[in-house]
Amino acid sequence: MNLDMNRGMLLALLIICLGVGLCTAEENMDFITYFQGGVSSLAEGTNGTMALTIADVIPYSDMQVADRTILMPLTADSAYELPLNAALVLNGADGEAVYLVKIKTWSFDSDKKVLALDVEPVEFYEGAALKKFADVKQDISAEKIGKELSTGLYLEVLGQPPANNAVCDAVCSQPGSNRKYCGC
Repeated sequence: MNLDMNRGMLLALLIICLGVGLCTAEENMDFITYFQGGVSSLAEGTNGTMALTIADVIPYSDMQVADRTILMPLTADSAYELPLNAALVLNGADGEAVYLVKIKTWSFDSDKKVLALDVEPVEFYEGAALKKFADVKQDISAEKIGKELSTGLYLEVLGQPPANNAVCDAVCSQPGSNRKYCGC
């Protein structure tokens, strides 16, 4: 009898710990998505932005989340919440040039394989995902763009953690669980 009571108390404690542990997600999950294309061009945009066009874009993005790489098809509209910080990396005969930009709008023509972006320069970068590009970034200008052999675009995507109540509802709605022990 006493052994069954101890097992019951341990099970209740385990449920409480799991419920509280799952319901305390506070940190954003940041990750990088990479797009690759050919030659790019830069022109004056609207409202103080610049119109960046990347030709011959591979219609897939390489998403690096934690220790996994996921290949995702590129869609006509951005699946990400804009604006986004990005590192624009141009590879040419003279070497590599890196620019940090903020993407304001986005469109992809899958027939022509052209990615069109409205961007503005990022003067000071405070994030973590693109930090390796921040030290080597240059000032962006139309004269420097268009001579490259390939263009890489690294997007900083800020993932939102699940809402605590949604996780708690999912865990605590399981048959046999008691909400008062879930910690929600």
